[in-house]
Amino acid sequence: SAGQGAIGVLFMDDPSPGVLAHFGGVEAGAMVMEAAEGGPAAKAGLRLGDVVVAIDGEPVTSFADLSKLLGDLEPGAKVDITYRRHKEKADGHDETTVRVDVVDRETFWKAELEQQGLQEKP
Repeated sequence: SAGQGAIGVLFMDDPSPGVLAHFGGVEAGAMVMEAAEGGPAAKAGLRLGDVVVAIDGEPVTSFADLSKLLGDLEPGAKVDITYRRHKEKADGHDETTVRVDVVDRETFWKAELEQQGLQEKP
């Protein structure tokens, strides 16, 4: 059986409405805590503070929604991620949709942890 899909992102578990409103201009969504460097989401342009509001057109109102939608994807698939980002130079928020490769969750994060471990040694 195929592994679970992942896009190389750590999400904030349960951001407050104020945090979502500031970063995404939305009341609901899943906020990016970290997009792993070199991972599929980072390559597509996602970064800290982005608020994911849809996956393949399906609304994302919480981390639970996002986790289920991503978990249903098989490695090797491509997914459309719609996110909102706070504009740094003006009031408001931009909404962007990017195509992201889905990778195998276990393989990706195992390699990511090994890479971080190697970087921390003197």
